[in-house]
Amino acid sequence: MIPFINPDLTIVEARAAHDVILGGFVNEGNLAKGFEEAIAAFVGSRYAVVTTSCTVALSLALMALEIKKKQIIVPDITMIGTAMAVVMSDNVPVVVDVLDNGCIDPNQIGRFVTSNTAAIIPVHVNGRNALTPELIHTASKYNLEIIEDAACCLGSKFDGKQVGTCGRVGCFSLAATKIIGCGQGGIVVTNDFDLYQKIVRLKDWGRFEEKGMLHPFVGFNFKFTDIQASIALVQLERLSQLVEKKKYIYNYYRERLKELMFVSKENDGFCPWYVDIKGKKNYVQILKERGVGSQMIWPPLHRQGAMTNFLRRGQNFPIASRLEEMILWLPSSTKLTESDMDLVCGQLGEIVDNNNIGTGSR
Repeated sequence: MIPFINPDLTIVEARAAHDVILGGFVNEGNLAKGFEEAIAAFVGSRYAVVTTSCTVALSLALMALEIKKKQIIVPDITMIGTAMAVVMSDNVPVVVDVLDNGCIDPNQIGRFVTSNTAAIIPVHVNGRNALTPELIHTASKYNLEIIEDAACCLGSKFDGKQVGTCGRVGCFSLAATKIIGCGQGGIVVTNDFDLYQKIVRLKDWGRFEEKGMLHPFVGFNFKFTDIQASIALVQLERLSQLVEKKKYIYNYYRERLKELMFVSKENDGFCPWYVDIKGKKNYVQILKERGVGSQMIWPPLHRQGAMTNFLRRGQNFPIASRLEEMILWLPSSTKLTESDMDLVCGQLGEIVDNNNIGTGSR
């Protein structure tokens, strides 16, 4: 079976974690701090804070911005963790439709802004930049904070800058399926020192640098561990190699599946998380029967039972609804070989022919 995705971990990561475990200190310590400094340098931000997941990272960003009981605009196409972070921070997600590339439609945002709207969370779907001039203009017009959800974007650049670092605060994921991962984990990045201090306090029981038993501020236990950091540091050392492999895989598929690619042209700095093509839901089961793992894109938020109470009556999501039916993620692990990809393309070609699906424009 060719897996849809699996982490690219080596004996080097295993030895690093082994050394931490035998060293006796496995909580958040110097390795976690070292990883924060290294990842900040890589993405080009002054500060980075590691935490338990990207969902928690987004929630911490909202808390640090002192946004509470407000409306937060989120795109319909995203992993549900984006909306759950809004709820977790005691805010209300307001779901809007997306563009043809899956990212939030900036022209929809103004329709849903009220006096209680405080922020927008643009999601950079599959590494594609969602922070457009139109979105920035709308945020400025209505005095809204921008919190970038860049969970799957490490290595993706737009206009020479790391996607997820163009606003006041951005969040990344270290989950096992991401370009670099350590099982679970999240990162908040910012250039704002005051915001950085608040995030550190919030994730560590209200403390900042002194790890004593006094807690002058309200906070929570959202700390990372040095075990995770040991793995993440090795992964970060390999990141440039992994980014190049992701690009190679994407372009290899593109050469074989030109007419099926979801987006026909990408910017030069684009680094894919998954290879996304135009497909049908029944392809997933057919591919599985042929030894190939795949997955459709996340169900839109408007179809998630957990979001029912947050939707506006009669609201429609035509673009998200269409994309849900047509975006298929192919095997995209950096462990893939050319033989693996040839097999995927061959099997997919047979399925497309048998289903008589057109390969024209969307």
